[in-house]
Amino acid sequence: MEHLDQILATESEHKLPEGADVASVAPAVEYTKHNPRGWGYIIAFTATDPAIRQYVTDNTSFSGKTIDRNPTSKPGDIQLSDLNFDEISRPWSAGFSDGALVLETGGRQSRWAVV
Repeated sequence: MEHLDQILATESEHKLPEGADVASVAPAVEYTKHNPRGWGYIIAFTATDPAIRQYVTDNTSFSGKTIDRNPTSKPGDIQLSDLNFDEISRPWSAGFSDGALVLETGGRQSRWAVV
């Protein structure tokens, strides 16, 4: 996790929600198997509900008010192939130009895939 700042300091200047606690950072190994020129990391974090909702509003084309209404993420997207969807209740996702945000709308842990 000591390289987290470097990982987030990509062209798009990614950041995590305010006050997020990072649980783990791991290379996106499965993604690079499907896309040999690709790279990425899976950053698992927790954050407060208001911080996540504000992050969604500020950094995606969606409103943070709607994230728990319609879970939108399913297994099968190459970009998310490193995530175990059996461990994520009510997954919701939004794409970035160079990654994806996957939230567990059931409340345990949020996962951010930067790939």
